[in-house]
Amino acid sequence: MMPKTETWLLPLCAVACIVSTVYGHGRMILPPSRASAWRLGVPGAPVDYNDNQGFCGGASHQHDKNGGKCGLCGDPYDQAPPRDHERPDGKYVMATDFILSTFREGEIMTASVQLTAAHLGYFEFYLCNVDTLANPVEATLECLHQHKLFNLETNSFQYDRDLSAAKTHEIKLQLPAGLTCNHCVLQWRYRTGNTWKNGCLGCGGQEEFYACSDLRITSGDGSLPTTPSPTAIPTTARPPVNTTPSYIPPQVDPYPLSEEDKEFFLCNYCYREIFENGLTSMAQIPQVCLDAGFPYRMCSRLGKK
Repeated sequence: MMPKTETWLLPLCAVACIVSTVYGHGRMILPPSRASAWRLGVPGAPVDYNDNQGFCGGASHQHDKNGGKCGLCGDPYDQAPPRDHERPDGKYVMATDFILSTFREGEIMTASVQLTAAHLGYFEFYLCNVDTLANPVEATLECLHQHKLFNLETNSFQYDRDLSAAKTHEIKLQLPAGLTCNHCVLQWRYRTGNTWKNGCLGCGGQEEFYACSDLRITSGDGSLPTTPSPTAIPTTARPPVNTTPSYIPPQVDPYPLSEEDKEFFLCNYCYREIFENGLTSMAQIPQVCLDAGFPYRMCSRLGKK
C-alpha cells in the first residue's frame, strides 16, 4: 500500500539589531535524525542535548569565517574531522543499525520538524543515494543536490508556512520515482529570515540549521535494492583520549520533548513503520516500537498536531 520556504530608518535598525541577536532553534524529529533519534528512545542512539542547535557554529562563524559553508548535518564546516554528526565516526552517529526509517519509491513522505524558537525563512529537503557513491559511507553535497524534494503543500521546493512561531511542522515531500536505496541520507536545511543584512530583513547571510536522517527506500512492491559489493570503510583517527579523571557536571536537557510530544512523534513513526509498510514479522519491527507496546496498541494522535 502506497500512502497516498527615511524617518523610519532608525527605529527599523534598532529593531533589527535586537532581532538579530535572538537565535532560532529547530530539529528534525521524523524521520529520526542523527541528533534527535535518542528522544524517541532508539536503542544505541547517542544523546545530543543540543539537537536543536545544528547551526553551523552560528551565523557569524558560518558566513564570516567559513564563507557561508556548513557541515552536511549542521556542524561547523571547519570542525576537525570527524564532524560530530557525520558518518562513520562522528560523536552523535550510531555505529550499527542506523537505518531507522523505510519508505517506498515515489511515496509521499512526511517529515516532522519542531521549532523551539522560530524566525521566518524557509525549509528545504535534499536526498542523497549513498549507495551510488565511490565511498558509500556518507552523503556528499554534490549527491544531496541531485535530489531536492518537492513540497506538496507549498507546491514548490521550499516550505515557508507559519515559521514565525515555535511549533511542530509536518511537511509532505514527494520522493523521486525510480529511486531506491539501501542507504539514503535526508538533509533538512532551515534558512532563517530574521536578520537584517544587506539593507533588508532576511537578505544576505542568515542563520541556518541542518540535520540528517538515515533511511532506506524500497521498490514499489517493497523489495530492497540489490546490495552493492562490500567496500572497505576508511576510519578517521581520533585524538588520544585524556584518561585523567575529572569532574563532569550533570547535563540538563535545555529543550526536552514533552511526554505529549514524544507520544505524538513515536505514534506517527511506529504507525507508518509497521502498518503502512505492511511488516509481517515481529523481527522487522523497530525495537523502540516494540518497547512502546506496538503492534498491540493504537494511537489517538496521528497526523498534524
